[in-house]
Amino acid sequence: FVGANSFLAVTRDADGLRLTSGGALVGDRALGDEGEVLVCAARPEALHVSPGHTSATKDEVAIPAELDSVSFIGREMEVIARTDVGEIVKSLARPDPAVIALDPGSAVTVRASRSDLAFFEDSETGRRVT
Repeated sequence: FVGANSFLAVTRDADGLRLTSGGALVGDRALGDEGEVLVCAARPEALHVSPGHTSATKDEVAIPAELDSVSFIGREMEVIARTDVGEIVKSLARPDPAVIALDPGSAVTVRASRSDLAFFEDSETGRRVT
């Protein structure tokens, strides 16, 4: 899991772990030790960007964001966006004309399948939490 992951802050509440950005429920409250600070990680190829603010399916999480840049790496499109709490997320996917046409600063939604999310300690060791 080394590489260009996007790391997103999570907070705990009575229902479980939520993304700080957008508030999507992403994990069971029992994940990790009580008081342990965790982050949620997603690989760039697992993140999908769409124009505007859209809803997620029950198997996905949706993260509101603002488009920073779109560039091309070979045949793939790299999208950099900033969440509503300032976190940088990177998506790597097939070119999407609807996203390519957007201006920097446009509202986008970054979606990921819940099964593609991983959790780690937010610490020097970064131990994976299951």
